[in-house]
Amino acid sequence: MHAHFKDWTLSTDKKGLKGLDGRHYSPALIGEGIVDHKSAGYGGYINLEYEGNKYNPREAMAKGLKTLQDIMLEI
Repeated sequence: MHAHFKDWTLSTDKKGLKGLDGRHYSPALIGEGIVDHKSAGYGGYINLEYEGNKYNPREAMAKGLKTLQDIMLEI
């Protein structure tokens, strides 16, 4: 089993993906969104992803990996 490790922000303009709660979400870099990864309690493989366009792919992965490493040290 593995998880797609993503983060999201609430979209106020109703763009992005519609969640089961009826609100809209846009992709965010790990650590810049609203997902509380620490409390999720997952202990398997992680597939780091970023689907936004705020950062170029190389910069996004470097920032995301650093944040992921920091989160993993805390749990």
